Amino acid sequence: MVKLLPFLLITFCLSQKFNVEGRRERSIIEDEDLEFERQLKIINKPANITIQTDTGDIYACVDIQHQPALDHPKLRNHKVQLRPESLPKEFLDSTPSTNTYKKATLQRVDCPEGTVPIKRVGKEELRAAKRFSESLLLESNEAQPQSSEHPGTYQVVAKLGHGDYRGIKAALTLEGLEILADHWVTSQVWISEDPNGYTNHLWAGWMTDRNHQCFNAHCGGFVATSKSLAVGAAFEHLSEYGGDQYYIDVLIAQEESTGNWWLRIGENNEPVGYWPKGVVPAIDDGASYVMWGGITSGPVSEDSSPLGNGNFPTSPSEVTKTCLTAFMKIVDSQHRLIDAPKSLEYKVDCEANYHLQAYGGDKWRGTAILFGGPGGPCS
Repeated sequence: MVKLLPFLLITFCLSQKFNVEGRRERSIIEDEDLEFERQLKIINKPANITIQTDTGDIYACVDIQHQPALDHPKLRNHKVQLRPESLPKEFLDSTPSTNTYKKATLQRVDCPEGTVPIKRVGKEELRAAKRFSESLLLESNEAQPQSSEHPGTYQVVAKLGHGDYRGIKAALTLEGLEILADHWVTSQVWISEDPNGYTNHLWAGWMTDRNHQCFNAHCGGFVATSKSLAVGAAFEHLSEYGGDQYYIDVLIAQEESTGNWWLRIGENNEPVGYWPKGVVPAIDDGASYVMWGGITSGPVSEDSSPLGNGNFPTSPSEVTKTCLTAFMKIVDSQHRLIDAPKSLEYKVDCEANYHLQAYGGDKWRGTAILFGGPGGPCS
């Protein structure tokens, strides 16, 4: 089985009574195909230019003022903010490279000025997005042999809670994994009002799934502003076990002047876009929880997938042999970017399959965690 390239993931969601687009989930969808056709008309807007990437994905260069996000009910009269207005300068500082740790690049889609790249999707992507949201948002009344909260879904995280957080930042190493169909794996940062991070949240990071589907890129709510950085695009490098490590900087920060939540990634902390204030009302005035780590999910009837790079963390001297989240930082209530404290809470679902190690104090890595594992059966 070939290792899969990770791609840029973002998600947002409201509560367990809503799906990823903010609409009430029907208990029974009488005609799923008709509903998907309606959604595809919104997502796959007409465009004069389409671009196919090296990975085979097709992007349409859509007028920035007519992108699918603006069909969200809360954004019908929204005026697109073209660039951040008031994010402090220190937010733009990138993580330094070393001989071992190198900056990865995101595959670019070169659209003309005034347009943004929107990935073309079909019904299979919408079905996958529906499964993705259900795996996170729907509680099961059935026996849950693998996870006490979300069957088949496992978290390995470090988190801070009961605070007033206006952002989160980290450097994430990029890992290649071999996983089965209908499984997905992430390494991410997230901001949430839910102590488990599944609802009322914003996520960003990388994701691997067998069909290279971007589960929330095509859902309303995230306003794209970059003409070349696209949600769902693949990263062009993978870390090597015991060798060169490639990483990506990820920052989510609320802008003080507008209340919008901006996403910046990459070598120069370039803005990709933003979640407008009001899309997730529960965090309009700051979030109570911030988290760093990874999630893996798959059918309950199957063994769980590997997480991180598929290996357990062992010791700090072998940091290149596992998945790393480094330079963990928070944006506090005064909109200052500061190091995450060492007094973090750690959560590891299914400890037989996954481990986490705290790692801090190093000049290069700052506050950091190592995590991962091979997956397998979990009782």
